[in-house]
Amino acid sequence: MYRTIHLLGPLLALALPLTACTSSPEGPLRKIGRVKVGIAYAVALDGSYAYVTNNDGVVLIDVSNPAEPSRTAMLELEDGAFGIAVAGNIAYISADSEGFVTADISDPQNPRRIGQYKPGGSMSNIAMGGNRVFVNCNYRTVHILDVEDPAEPKLLGQFEPGGRVMGLACRGSLLYLADTGKGLQVFDVSDPAAPDLLKTVPGTEMAWSIEIRDDLLFLTRHAAGVSVLDISDPRDPRVLSTFSDGGEIYGVSADAALLYAGDLQQGPEVLDISDPRNPRKVASAVGYGAHGLVHRGRHLFVPTGSHGFVIFEYAPESDE
Repeated sequence: MYRTIHLLGPLLALALPLTACTSSPEGPLRKIGRVKVGIAYAVALDGSYAYVTNNDGVVLIDVSNPAEPSRTAMLELEDGAFGIAVAGNIAYISADSEGFVTADISDPQNPRRIGQYKPGGSMSNIAMGGNRVFVNCNYRTVHILDVEDPAEPKLLGQFEPGGRVMGLACRGSLLYLADTGKGLQVFDVSDPAAPDLLKTVPGTEMAWSIEIRDDLLFLTRHAAGVSVLDISDPRDPRVLSTFSDGGEIYGVSADAALLYAGDLQQGPEVLDISDPRNPRKVASAVGYGAHGLVHRGRHLFVPTGSHGFVIFEYAPESDE
């Protein structure tokens, strides 16, 4: 299994003043753990560890007890790291001046870099599909890499969609791409040397990041909120609903009934999506400006600008 994280990379720095306010969340979403890591951009979970990117590289954190997370190691990278995905014992990392980096994390106490692909630009968002990695460069070009041998990433192809590329997600031979101007786009990448645009979904402008669960695709749209799309026909996504409460949603994670949104203004939020045509907000933690998040069970793992890496527990009254 692998976990793919999408984020906006260096653009976060422009928004950090908005995360300065601090308040304690009350109600069903409460903070239970925190590790100071400076500005945190993204997080991937694997086993008992969280891998958090920041301005120094990747911080490895033991989260076996979410209420008492502990920092175990640091993989230093020049100019820091932005996006990260983990598969098996390998971490796949996008960075600024160092490009794309692979690291052996079989010993979480001693991570070590083993490979690199350096295209000459800043790399940010990552998606994985089997032995292929899709990563954007300078928010303009998508690079498709073969990582069958993680120590020797090989370029299979690259293309420019013609807009500002943000989040990426892969399913089979299809690549879903979030473009801030054009919206959600679907590409057939069965031939990585010649990706084919299949559809641009209307009404999805300001597209930012993507999460897929079963036949639903969740598309964050920054100030336009988050849209829920039906992808039962993977080549023809259709918008079912859009939720917005005036914040800036950067990242999402979802299970069968709940959507967890990372909002820079509203903090982490929980939406009831039991009816995907009518999402409704059931909890939030205002004051913890989130750059994204992932979840495991009822725990949310949140990279933030002002508070570092924060863990929340969602415990609705019905569970108490």
